[in-house]
Amino acid sequence: PADTTPPADTTPPADTTPPADTTPPADTTPPADTTPPADTTPPADTTPPADTTPPADTTPPADTGPVDEPPQLFVFDDLRVVDPHFFFASNFGGCFDITDNAVNQLINQSLANDTDGDGILDLALGLLFRPFDPLLAGGDVDFVDPECDTAGSCIPDIELAQLVHTQPGFGTCLSADPANLGSGGQPNAPNAPCFVTEPASVVVNLAGITLGLKDAQLAARTVSPGLTDGLLIGFLPESVANNVLLPANLPLVGGASLSSLLLGGNGNPCQGDDRDFHNGESGWWLHLDYSAVAFDYTE
Repeated sequence: PADTTPPADTTPPADTTPPADTTPPADTTPPADTTPPADTTPPADTTPPADTTPPADTTPPADTGPVDEPPQLFVFDDLRVVDPHFFFASNFGGCFDITDNAVNQLINQSLANDTDGDGILDLALGLLFRPFDPLLAGGDVDFVDPECDTAGSCIPDIELAQLVHTQPGFGTCLSADPANLGSGGQPNAPNAPCFVTEPASVVVNLAGITLGLKDAQLAARTVSPGLTDGLLIGFLPESVANNVLLPANLPLVGGASLSSLLLGGNGNPCQGDDRDFHNGESGWWLHLDYSAVAFDYTE
């Protein structure tokens, strides 16, 4: 019979080899350290800084004494002889009072004018206070003959006397003794607020006539902006007046002695005698009224 045996299976056997493992190997790298690094920054110094401020100086300041105030100069803008009066004996007879129309006029023309045109006043007399303070009880004051220009500024020239003054604050600072008044009028009597100087020897220049006065005093009211109701009193010894010669260029009396113009004086024939006695010496108490204004002063 026919062979019914199936032919041998020639199909290759199935590959039972497991497929290659394509799975990537497990990552054994340790994970990156994500821990933030330790802060190695040094901690901020919270110690307060040392105080370098120098300690306050508690040493008391050195005592430099009172602050010096600048001096104040008051220059006479009016000056006139009140007592005694001056008399001229004419060769034709008669005696004439020349006090106001000659002597005082000459003095005040010199105070106000610059006759030679050099910019300097012909005559300047004044009081230089060191300092000027009406509220003080007193202080130093110089009687001076400064060099002053017509614009109101002065520099030192001649110091006539160093004086000390007081400011009483009430009452009358200075007045004339009625017993010492003669042929003239009634002088000023300055009331407070005022000052008065202590008696002292003073030299007064009256338009070229230089007088040396003893026990002289000056006083005035200290009412801003100047000095008012001023009074100058001083004793002129007869022996001094005999030797004071008037400027030769003065009309009528040029070259004559001062005493010859005063009643009772040597060479004065006019009736009357204005002489006084002071400390055993004959002479005349001169009384002059004045006012003064403030001038700039540079030492």
